[in-house]
Amino acid sequence: MGEEADRSLAAVVEERVGSAADRVLRDCVALGAPVPEFVVRAGREPVDQFDSRYVQLTEMLLTQLDPAGVHVDVSVPPDRSSVTVRAAAGRSVEDLCAEFAEVVQQLLVEGELRGAAWPPCPAHAGRHPLWVDRSGDDAVWACAKGPGFSATVGSLAVET
Repeated sequence: MGEEADRSLAAVVEERVGSAADRVLRDCVALGAPVPEFVVRAGREPVDQFDSRYVQLTEMLLTQLDPAGVHVDVSVPPDRSSVTVRAAAGRSVEDLCAEFAEVVQQLLVEGELRGAAWPPCPAHAGRHPLWVDRSGDDAVWACAKGPGFSATVGSLAVET
C-alpha cells in the first residue's frame, strides 16, 4: 500500500512539473529561443532519454538523488547542458515554474545564447534580461529598472 501512495504522490508532482514546464516552454517558443527539455525521474530510476547522453556521469548522479523523490533533469539543446531540480511534494506549480525559469535562463545565457539577454526586457529594448520574481503567489518575469515591466511566466511574446 505504501508503494501505491508513493506512485500517487509522484503522479501529483509530475502533473505540477508538467504545468510549470509548459509555461517556461511557451516563453521559449514565443521568443524563438532553443526549446528546453524537462525529463522527470522518480527516485533513482534510470531514464534512458537523459542517462544515455551522460553515461560517464549517470552513476554519480543517481547516487546523489533522493530515492523517494521526484527529480527533473532540465537541459537545453544543442550542447545539452543540464541541471537537476528536486521537485518535492510540497512545491507548488508556481515554485517549480520560478525555479525552471531561472534554470532555463541560466542554461540559455551560458550556453546557446552566449551571454545575450534572455528573456529580453521589452521596456528597455532588450538591453538587459528580465529576472524571475514572485508577485503574490505567481512566478513572473520582471524588470528591476524603471519603468517597470512584469509578466507572468508563460505569457511573454515578441514585440512587433
